[in-house]
Amino acid sequence: MRNQLLSVGLLLSAACGVSPTSAPTTYYEFLMAQNQVVCEAQARCCGVKCSTSVDNSLVRSTLDTQRYIDAGKLTIDTQAAQACLDGQRSRYDGCDVLLTALPDPSAVCGRVIVGTVAVGAACDPAGTNFCVANAYCDGLNRACTKFLGSGENCTTGRCGNNLFCETMSKTCKPLPKNGESCMASLSCDTTGAKLVCLPNLTCGAPLDDGQMCMQASQCKSNLCATTCAPATTPPRTLRNDLCRVLR
Repeated sequence: MRNQLLSVGLLLSAACGVSPTSAPTTYYEFLMAQNQVVCEAQARCCGVKCSTSVDNSLVRSTLDTQRYIDAGKLTIDTQAAQACLDGQRSRYDGCDVLLTALPDPSAVCGRVIVGTVAVGAACDPAGTNFCVANAYCDGLNRACTKFLGSGENCTTGRCGNNLFCETMSKTCKPLPKNGESCMASLSCDTTGAKLVCLPNLTCGAPLDDGQMCMQASQCKSNLCATTCAPATTPPRTLRNDLCRVLR
């Protein structure tokens, strides 16, 4: 449910006129501000003004979240909401930036809506995660459990955001950043622009056509045949992506 938030802002058809500087304090304000970011980008990149009508079917898709908020089971993290909006403004800043080079705010946007069930309290691992921020519903003890922090033993439990369980030491460590060592089976830092584990086992930006590669994810074209192969279709820009849905 939390991961739906990034896409909702792309789909709602109203909300132009929301102040871009006001920090959201409610779920509705957050959704409207999200859509305002997209409205402004569509006007700038596509020359199309957002409709003033609201698509009821898409509004209905948010009702469960709002009901849980009204019932006190979920709440909005206003700091994460502001960070999410800032990240989306950065993503939609340049019309002709390649999609593969755009920053991805989905991680912070996924933390906007959080639960209210305290660590140690009972929860249902098969249902919606109503646990407080930085906690998850552990399937073994069926209780809200805090994510592990950097340096903590991860023999049991889960490492927190942008951390991984290092095999040798069995401790949580930060995902490698740009220029740092990595492994093919380990993702690089998920904040900011996309990073991949390159053939030289360091994190960096995806490779241009013709450069040596070992797997498709290392290439900007997402095609690897010993070297990064040209994409079979023209590379997509933000303009392509935003304006395609308006045709």
